[in-house]
Amino acid sequence: MIVGAAAFGEAQENHLLQPMLEEVRENFNAIDKKKEDILKDTKLTADAGFHSEANMQVLFEEQIDGYVADTQFRKRDERFKEQDRYKEKSRKQRAKRSGKTKLFSVNDFVFDDKKRYCICPAGKRLYRNGGNVVIGRYRAIKFRGAKTNCLACHMRPRCLKHPDRTQARQVAYFTGRDKSAKESFTQKMKRKIDSELGKFIYRQRIGTVEPVFANICSTKGMNRFTLRGKPKVNGQWLLYSIVHNIEKIANFAPSFA
Repeated sequence: MIVGAAAFGEAQENHLLQPMLEEVRENFNAIDKKKEDILKDTKLTADAGFHSEANMQVLFEEQIDGYVADTQFRKRDERFKEQDRYKEKSRKQRAKRSGKTKLFSVNDFVFDDKKRYCICPAGKRLYRNGGNVVIGRYRAIKFRGAKTNCLACHMRPRCLKHPDRTQARQVAYFTGRDKSAKESFTQKMKRKIDSELGKFIYRQRIGTVEPVFANICSTKGMNRFTLRGKPKVNGQWLLYSIVHNIEKIANFAPSFA
C-alpha cells in the first residue's frame, strides 16, 4: 500500500525524506486524528539516495526506527565483496577509450614500518609533515614529496590530478577514528544497519517498495508522465497511486476482514 506519494521533479532525493515523513504523518492523521504519530510504531527503510547526515539526525532525534543504507553499504557486505571487479574492468575500458590514465592511489605507495616516510611509484621518498592530524573524523599521518623530485617526475600525469598547478604530491595514511570526535549520526546508522537485525530488516525493502513501481510502471503502463507542469504531473502520479491502492484493497482486504 502507498501511504505517501508526491512527484517532486528533482534528480536528488536526499533532501526529500523529511517532506515524505510529514506527508505520511498528515495522511494517517486524516484517518484518525486521535492516533499518535504513526512513525513511532513503524520501521522505515530507505535506499542510499535518501542518505545524508541531516536525515540521519532527524531519524535519531525523532526516535524513528529507520534503516537507511549509505553509499558504502554493499561494500561492507560479504555477499557483494567481489562486485567491484566488474567496475574495475569497466573503468579500465573507459580509460582506454578516452585515453586517460588512472591516477595512483595510496595503495601504490610503500610506507616504512615506523611511518617516517613512504616511497612513491617513481621510487622517490615522501617525508612526513604531520604525525597526528585530523582529517574529517579520522586521525592520519601526512606525507609530502620534495618539489625537486615531483616537478621533474615523468609520472606527474598519473600522480597528480592537476599536474599543471600542483607542485608536489601529498599522501595521508589513516591510523583510525579520532576518539575525541563525537560520533556522527551517519556512523550511528552504519552501526545499526550493519547489525544482523539491521540487514534483515533492510532486506525487506526491496520486496515492499520495488513491486509498487513494477505494478504502476509495467502492469499499469505508466512508464512516463503524459502531462506537463508539476501540479499536473503530481496529480497524475497520485491518481495512479490511488488505483494501485484500490486494487490492493480489492484483492487482499477481504482476507483480513
